[in-house]
Amino acid sequence: YASDKPIYCIPAMAVTSRESQLYVNRVIAEHVSATPVESVSQTNDSLCVTGGLTSGEPIVIAGGAFVEEGQAVTILRGALVKS
Repeated sequence: YASDKPIYCIPAMAVTSRESQLYVNRVIAEHVSATPVESVSQTNDSLCVTGGLTSGEPIVIAGGAFVEEGQAVTILRGALVKS
């Protein structure tokens, strides 16, 4: 896969799908922001994606399908995007 965008391998359950588009729910200022991503590959229980993610930012790992854009959330145990 050739891309200028960084590729991040994150837990597969952090990726949600709506209308054939994959999303990762980022946490910005304690609110959910659904960010479109593209799947590059899958390894065991991780999905490698490219899109609007930044290394070190918090993302929703569990329950991503049950939160809505702009919803307030509390980080219980931080999951960060790692390159």
